[in-house]
Amino acid sequence: MSRKTQLKYGMLCGGATMALVMGLGLPALAADAEPKPADATVSEVIVTATKREEALSKVPVAVSAYSGDQIQAERITNFDSLSSAAPGPTFVPISGASGSQVQMRGLYASDDSPAFDTPVGVFIDDVYYGSVASFYPDFFDVQQIAVLRGPQGTTFGRNTVGGALQITSNKPSFDGFSGVTNLTVRNFNGLEGDGYFNAAFSDSLAGRFAFGFKDVDGYQHNITNDTNLNDKKVWSARASLRFRPTDDLDVLASLTYTHEDSNGDGPVLYGQGALIASLKAISNDPHDVFVDDDGQTKRNVYNGFIRVDWDNPLGTFTSISAYRRLNSLYVEDIDGSPLRIAPDKDDHNREKQFSQEFRLTSPSGQPLEWIAGLYFLKQSTFRSETYTFGGLGPWRINTLTAGATQRPTISGDIDTFSYAPFAELKWNINDQWALTFGARYTHDEKKNHTVQGPASVFFGAAKDVKSEETWNAVTPRAILAFKPNEDLFFYASASTGFKSGGYNYAAATVIQATTPLLPEKNVTYELGAKTFFFDRRLSVNLALYKSNTKDLQVRSLVGATLMSTNAGEAETKGLELEVAAKPFDGANIGFNYAYTDATYASFKGCAAGGVDCTGNQIPFTPRNALNVFAQYTWDLDSGGSFTARVEDRWASHYELTPQNNLFLIRDKTARNGWINAFLTYEPAEGNWKVQAWGRNLADKTAVTFGTNYFFYLLTNTEATVGGLTEADRTSVTEPRTYGVTLTYRFQ
Repeated sequence: MSRKTQLKYGMLCGGATMALVMGLGLPALAADAEPKPADATVSEVIVTATKREEALSKVPVAVSAYSGDQIQAERITNFDSLSSAAPGPTFVPISGASGSQVQMRGLYASDDSPAFDTPVGVFIDDVYYGSVASFYPDFFDVQQIAVLRGPQGTTFGRNTVGGALQITSNKPSFDGFSGVTNLTVRNFNGLEGDGYFNAAFSDSLAGRFAFGFKDVDGYQHNITNDTNLNDKKVWSARASLRFRPTDDLDVLASLTYTHEDSNGDGPVLYGQGALIASLKAISNDPHDVFVDDDGQTKRNVYNGFIRVDWDNPLGTFTSISAYRRLNSLYVEDIDGSPLRIAPDKDDHNREKQFSQEFRLTSPSGQPLEWIAGLYFLKQSTFRSETYTFGGLGPWRINTLTAGATQRPTISGDIDTFSYAPFAELKWNINDQWALTFGARYTHDEKKNHTVQGPASVFFGAAKDVKSEETWNAVTPRAILAFKPNEDLFFYASASTGFKSGGYNYAAATVIQATTPLLPEKNVTYELGAKTFFFDRRLSVNLALYKSNTKDLQVRSLVGATLMSTNAGEAETKGLELEVAAKPFDGANIGFNYAYTDATYASFKGCAAGGVDCTGNQIPFTPRNALNVFAQYTWDLDSGGSFTARVEDRWASHYELTPQNNLFLIRDKTARNGWINAFLTYEPAEGNWKVQAWGRNLADKTAVTFGTNYFFYLLTNTEATVGGLTEADRTSVTEPRTYGVTLTYRFQ
């Protein structure tokens, strides 16, 4: 199917939905019917996507939200499972478990340099997490997760161009002592757990301790060493204290610590050449790998914040003071083979971040509602990587190094200072119409120190250089909203986002190392509808958008060197549709569909020889993605209940490089029949419930990330005389997983 045909198909779906809204929904809404009880309607989540508590159906932003109960019932345990639930995003493991992020509406960070920001911001308890190495925790004791699509360049603490993941933890409660523990026994000799304990010490002081842990063997079997890789040995703890001396003042202090000590990632090799062919002859199982070094992933993450909310005559004054620190080590066998072609890559990350946000939010429900604030960020990010090149013939890399062994270390040390005043005004013209204008001024300063040496084939001569740059941007937003009645809500918006420039610490020349990439600037136009029908038994949310990003920051393989450059322009057009229905009591069905046409509108010189990538599909962005679910709850005569839920996922293939040249694994990125199932029993009395669950029950496999490492995995003869060009190191999805979770509640 051509792109033009796919776009027409996507727009046809959107048009059909709007026809359903306007043609079928209005007569049904006009009918005089008895109101339905709350449990007979599609449930709705209260979100803070606009920094106010509002019903999701009244927020003029494309957002998907999941309550704490949904997160547990659907086992949304990390960013990977979250991206599978929402329409559109994909999970991109850039450096395996050591550095991962989310693609949204065609925007992702292809370069894991410490000097680059992520296009999709992660905000945990309103605190920005600004690097690919720092936000791969597992979720525990979460109140809500919201996925905001499109640029968030106005009221969020840090400007983003692609979207935001908003994760909100549960606060200490003043309702006395309570607690929950969840214990899971699963395959791969796995034991997982999480929970919390809450205590009210007085009418004004309460505390909460939450925890989570995983001890799971790896799903990749390393045949070379007879070990399991991609395991999970991690635990987290969070202690919170809440002080509410008066009804007008609420103070929350929280500390979180995460520790991980796991084996490395198991890369899977695909492509050409005798080496890969010989390994596939031993085992073609995508979860069998052959590295000579198991590698490791170690991580210690510390987070703390103090939040103050003070209700006063002007509104609610909020102060959020936060500190974050990360130390991590990631060791990998970069060539992915049992030979020591390029062994023992060491990757060290150190980060320190302090942020301060002040904002004043007017009371809701007034003709004029406004929010104004100021955000500060001071961040120090360091990353170093040590490689081994050459010294082992007859591989292409050995020829490039003239038979010598090279062991260079490259490092980037970045100090970032940013401040951003922002304001937004909403005019509720009447009960049906509202107009919103907002803007943010962002000032970013980055000081870069790049050190490389000794000289090497990929990174050039040894260098020790410093440079700095400043960027400023104004990002406005305008929204027109129309609410004809309580069940229909429409909006049109124009939003802008900004992502500051950065430095390539893997640059091959001094000029490249000291010349920053340009910042990204995004403009998105969106039409949306959030609707209910049939006495709120059917919910239909639709977003149509067109997005343009100038100076997209892209990492691509130029010859045998990975280089970071600016693509001139990227364009994305799409449709996102979320449908949920409660056809009869106890039943819930629905689907999420995303059509995303993301291409480089201008990108010349993306590969050696001046290759033009204009018109190519942007990587990690399937054009079509569909998630469906069905759930039913049986009420038992005993008063207990059984709930059964089944999910399926389908997604078309996506590209893995800007050149769209990894032909041998392109089709392996598609997903079809990704079935998940859950069966939960809860008795009428008692403080427990049990859930049996399974993910990817059909045991399908898909490639999630890939890099062409022909210079490691092909011999010099194969690459030059034989003309072979593709030997890929990839990451793949987990196989079938299943287990049983027991939940116990303390009162």
